[in-house]
Amino acid sequence: WYIPWMALTDAQDQPLIAKHQLGLSSSLSLAGALLKKPPMPAPAGKKPQVQIFADPDGSLPHARQEGTDLASLALNIGTWEPVLHTGKEALETTFKAQADKNTPGILHFATHGILDSANPLFSFLLLQGGERDDGRLEILEIANEVNLRSASLAVLSACNTAMGAVSGGNEMVCLQQSFHEAGVPTILASLWEVSDEATSRLMSGFYQKLFKGVPVGQALTETVRSMTTENPSRWAAFQIYGAP
Repeated sequence: WYIPWMALTDAQDQPLIAKHQLGLSSSLSLAGALLKKPPMPAPAGKKPQVQIFADPDGSLPHARQEGTDLASLALNIGTWEPVLHTGKEALETTFKAQADKNTPGILHFATHGILDSANPLFSFLLLQGGERDDGRLEILEIANEVNLRSASLAVLSACNTAMGAVSGGNEMVCLQQSFHEAGVPTILASLWEVSDEATSRLMSGFYQKLFKGVPVGQALTETVRSMTTENPSRWAAFQIYGAP
């Protein structure tokens, strides 16, 4: 589960991503269900949305820039409608309200991902708190309190969002898995902290292709292949979980 599959090499000492498109699943039953799920179309006459939550506490200027750049890219290409929430506007309450609207699209989080190894169900994505929420979007909340079946993709552009712990039932408990349980078929998450510059290039290349209609798995594969001459620490952390 913690293996950076894209960086493993074949008999010719080439990384697997050079010849293969990869997606990971925690079980065969989940893989089958995800592959069968048809994409939810956008309402007639409307563009699908990309909901962006970035730098909620003001400590991640590069994450805020990532969110701003992503919104600009979506506007320039014109096929998606960006909805940007930064700083105090990146509210946990806003995320839950958007989930309730059941609008098809993408969820992008550029924030802190906090792993609680002692109580993994309380691991969380940091958002802004408010009157009704504490700003900690926990695994328990994602898996049990929100319906994300209208989302086609969740991008967790934060540290260690693919990391977790094994529960008493031998199941992996981690942030990306909770988005699967909430109904998202495909999640892009990271195994370790990647430099801001490398993350920015990877996300920019990925979304440029995605917004032009390239499928998720192909968009990531093509972007990563353009970076494989660099150290794998700069491109192998982000992996697709679910249907590629």
